[in-house]
Amino acid sequence: MAENVTVAVRVRPPNEKEQQTGDECIWAIDPVQQNTISVSPAALCDFVEQGNLSSASNIKFNFSTSAPRITLPR
Repeated sequence: MAENVTVAVRVRPPNEKEQQTGDECIWAIDPVQQNTISVSPAALCDFVEQGNLSSASNIKFNFSTSAPRITLPR
């Protein structure tokens, strides 16, 4: 039986250095269901080839923008 787990995901645009080096984002937000984030198809393919994930892996997370924000002390 699957268990619901609460996680925090911070998604941000790539910074200047990441853009200059051509780093690709491994996350993709579903264009239809804007509250679903998943590993991009290209990244998933890389993970499967490296043996880090199974091709049957379903790496999708549903999220809510109304979730409480937690700020950690610096």
